[in-house]
Amino acid sequence: MIRTPIGRVPGHTIADSSDLGVLLGDSVVRGFGGSPVYYNDQGPIFHRAAYRFVASADRPVRCLDGYEGIHTWLNRGVTANGTNATLARWSIDVTSRLTRGAQTKGSRVTSVLVSTGFMDVAQGVLRHHLPAAEIKLKKNLLLLVRRAKADRVRIAFLEIPDPTKAPLGKRFHTKAGTPVVPFYEEQKLNPAMRREFTEAVQRYRTFLETTLAAEGAEIIDYASFLPTGYFWDSHHPSDPGYAKLGQLLAKRYPGPVGKG
Repeated sequence: MIRTPIGRVPGHTIADSSDLGVLLGDSVVRGFGGSPVYYNDQGPIFHRAAYRFVASADRPVRCLDGYEGIHTWLNRGVTANGTNATLARWSIDVTSRLTRGAQTKGSRVTSVLVSTGFMDVAQGVLRHHLPAAEIKLKKNLLLLVRRAKADRVRIAFLEIPDPTKAPLGKRFHTKAGTPVVPFYEEQKLNPAMRREFTEAVQRYRTFLETTLAAEGAEIIDYASFLPTGYFWDSHHPSDPGYAKLGQLLAKRYPGPVGKG
């Protein structure tokens, strides 16, 4: 697992009861459960009319209790959210102090865990516009980190798994014994597209581990420490996998212990 230093908010100490953590991005974080958000617009502009928040579905992600020193993590993951839509939702799902669902008056988001970029790469390969997709992907990732800095929010990324290993790039079996095929087999990619996909994911991972890490983001290679048996497909953990992943994150990243 890669652990990189994260820029600490000046003067920020151990999280207090009003601090919130938010899961933001695509189906990998939505899989933790309890996300009340629906917003599949892929454009760079936030369209309020396309955004839905179902307050009754909002509940804390209990397995993350203690991760980054925060005891209330809320899920704002949306299936198929690429970096455009993830960035477009930052204001309403991270920085707006709203009283809605499990959010209470006076609470503030101080830490965000992001999973995004898989759709950018996959669609870039499948629709044959990878160079443009990668340019936009890198720009949006940098903007996310810089928005987090400006808003005094700690930010970490769950990076796309290594495309040369299981679960993303090799066959494996779940704990129940079910066989799982690599993403490129699942999508029936031809040899040229397989190579494109693998190389693009490797560039994405390098960008996170170098450029974004240098900007102060924390990069978490979750597939490197969660056993493959806890996945149900090429990059999504199973329900027991999410429970185990949450516990591992809380144990490995207990949060700030003093002034930054």
